[in-house]
Amino acid sequence: MLWSKGIDATDTGVRVRLKEGSILEAEIALVSIGKKKLCLRIFKQKKRDSLLGAKGEIAVNEQMETSVKGIFAIGDVTGKFMLAHVASHQGVVAGANAAGGVATMHYEAVPAVIFTNPEIATVGMTLEGALEAGFQAVVGKFPFLALGKSIATGATEGFAQVIIDKPTGKS
Repeated sequence: MLWSKGIDATDTGVRVRLKEGSILEAEIALVSIGKKKLCLRIFKQKKRDSLLGAKGEIAVNEQMETSVKGIFAIGDVTGKFMLAHVASHQGVVAGANAAGGVATMHYEAVPAVIFTNPEIATVGMTLEGALEAGFQAVVGKFPFLALGKSIATGATEGFAQVIIDKPTGKS
């Protein structure tokens, strides 16, 4: 694996200085920083391996309940989506169920973004996924060039795309 000591801007792009001493030159550099969840050592110490899923996460059902009745888990430890807004909603679902209500977690519409220029964001199904799921999916597309704000800010590159089910109009 290549590890960078630093990235410098040049007249033609970027120069990446690698730790082993070599230099890479490119037009652009995409920096992507990953996350790694910490395994829950306490479960292993307390012989609670049954709570853990195949990837070391705390396994939960749609109500955010673990395999131990009345014990709930939310957030990064569930191995679902490592996003604050997902953890917050998981907390709402777990809290409702812990208080005797009935709530279910749905992950179909979790937004995600890649902070590039222009930015890329998604939410919901892809066209392919919608078609595979049996929807009569169609695509609606709108270019940023047609938005007054985009023209005013000089950020006209890009578009918004919506996948809808033709018979119901639901996206």
